[in-house]
Parts: sequence; C-alpha cells; structure tokens
Amino acid sequence: MAEFLNTWGIAGRIVRIINDAEKRLRIISPYLSVHDQIRRDIEHKAEDGSVGVHVIYRHKKQSRDIQDWLESMTSVKTSFCEDLHAKCYLNEKEALLTSMNLYEYSQSNNYEMGVLASREKDPELYEQIVSESERIIRASTLVHEPISHTKAAYTRRKRSSTKQVRQPRRAKLDAPEAGFCIRCKTHIALNPVKPYCRRHFRGWNRYKATRHCHICGKDHRETLNKPACLDCYNKYKSVVEFAS
Repeated sequence: MAEFLNTWGIAGRIVRIINDAEKRLRIISPYLSVHDQIRRDIEHKAEDGSVGVHVIYRHKKQSRDIQDWLESMTSVKTSFCEDLHAKCYLNEKEALLTSMNLYEYSQSNNYEMGVLASREKDPELYEQIVSESERIIRASTLVHEPISHTKAAYTRRKRSSTKQVRQPRRAKLDAPEAGFCIRCKTHIALNPVKPYCRRHFRGWNRYKATRHCHICGKDHRETLNKPACLDCYNKYKSVVEFAS
C-alpha cells in the first residue's frame, strides 16, 4: 500500500531512492538548488556507470553553480521541460510523488507532503508514475546525452593500447640510410620518392613496374609510388617519406 510522507520523511526518502538505485534513477524537479550531500550521492551513482541517471528540470538556464555541477557529471543525462511543475523521484524499486523540489530551502522551511509507491507492493501505481515520467521526458528537450560507460571504457582502453604500441616504435626505430635501386638492386641512398640509380632513373617511365623492394632489396613487383614491399612499408612508414 502507498505510504504518506511529511517534510522530513520526504527528504530522507529522496536520499534513499538515490542511494538504492541499481539500474535507473530519474530526478524530476523544476528547481535544482541541490544540497551538497545529495550532490555527492548523485555523483556517486553517475560515476559507477551501471545506473542510468536522468535529471529533468524546468529551466534551461540554471545558476552558474548548478550549471557547472551538471556539466561536470558527463555520465548523467539531462533534459529541461519548460512546462514542468511535477516533482518526482524514482528508481527501479520505488517512486515518490511530492510537492518538494530538489531545493535545499524546501527541506527546512516549507511544509511538504508526498506519496511513496513501491513496485513490489503498489505495482499499478508505480507503473503509472513511471509511465507519466516517460511522457514528461518525451516532452522535454535533451541537454546532454552521456557516453555509455561501456563505450567510454572501450575508448580509454583503445587510446591506451594505441599509445603503448606506437610510441615505443617511433622512439626506437630509425630510418635506414641506404636502400636499393628497384630495377637493378644497386645500393643507393634511401629515397622512396626517387628509388632508382642514376642509370635507370631516366627510363623509369618505360619500365612501369619495379623488381626489388627499395628498402630490403627483396623481389617486389609494384609501381613507382609503392617502391617498398608491404612489410617494409608498414615498418618504416612513420619515419620514411613515401610518394603520395
């Protein structure tokens, strides 16, 4: 059966709904002058990554302090609804309808009332509240869509992996000083833009294809623009300038 709450009961239950959230947390409140303790609780849920946190408020332009706080929580989804007057706080287990804004002044100076619905004990009422909260969300304008926790973790791992692999290669690898003529395999200075010896340079257009890798000298059949075998190209492309 639904539970009636007074001012202090509401304040305590809001904190409990935030802390008990395991899958989703929706905070619907026109005003967002948020108490420090509630801020920390919301931040903790957002940082965890397993809880989808969505804050819906009335005014797009909040105080500078609140705006900075919202922007700092990149894992929180935020929306604003110009016609919002309802106040609702819910997770996957409970939903609280109340006259109390998420506004610290209300928690100590106003007389407030609220009704708490449990998904287990009051399934019909709970689902009605969830359904109406979703209707409010559809009528709202999205302000921030967070990157998913999984995607963020994958991006961090990918960046870390790229740095670990590429940086040591570039730091230790030096370009060879000598190469081979791609026609006759004569030793020449390494220059993929001009990979011929003097004797064969003038007639390169007549031959079209190469015979040898310019870097390692192995048999290689490619065009002038690709005078190195694939292994040498991949190995030295970061330190040797190839024709574009």
